Amino acid sequence: MPYNECMEYLIVPILAAGVMVGLYLRKKNQPKMKLTPLARGLLWAGLILQGLYAAFWLMFGLEEITSSIAGGVVHLVPALSAILILWFARSLPLEGGLVLSVEGLLLGLYTTLVIDPGANRLPAILFAAAPALLSGLLLLWASALALQSASQK
Repeated sequence: MPYNECMEYLIVPILAAGVMVGLYLRKKNQPKMKLTPLARGLLWAGLILQGLYAAFWLMFGLEEITSSIAGGVVHLVPALSAILILWFARSLPLEGGLVLSVEGLLLGLYTTLVIDPGANRLPAILFAAAPALLSGLLLLWASALALQSASQK
């Protein structure tokens, strides 16, 4: 990806992290969601996947920063965004799931539009969008189970 497209790619993770921090600051004093054991497992699966995604970007960012600052920033910003979302999604799984799902969809759409038409788009979309989308869906599923359990009581 050319340098300008890399910088454009950073807009979505930055916005997603900003939205998540804003939601957390707005809702931090509200009661926490009561999770069933299955919901807790799904929550942790989504958080672990998001953590692995952040670790992947951190690995490349720290390696790349030794050769160029711009290259390192392109990799470190998504890592820091993923870590922020991960941190606050622990407390707000429904909101975290929504933010991650929308982020994954937007990254998938952007990747589809930017990649050269002759290139195979599937690996790039899976790499860029799938972790956020899958993490988001797991968090949403956990939230749905928790809300369903709460409404039955």
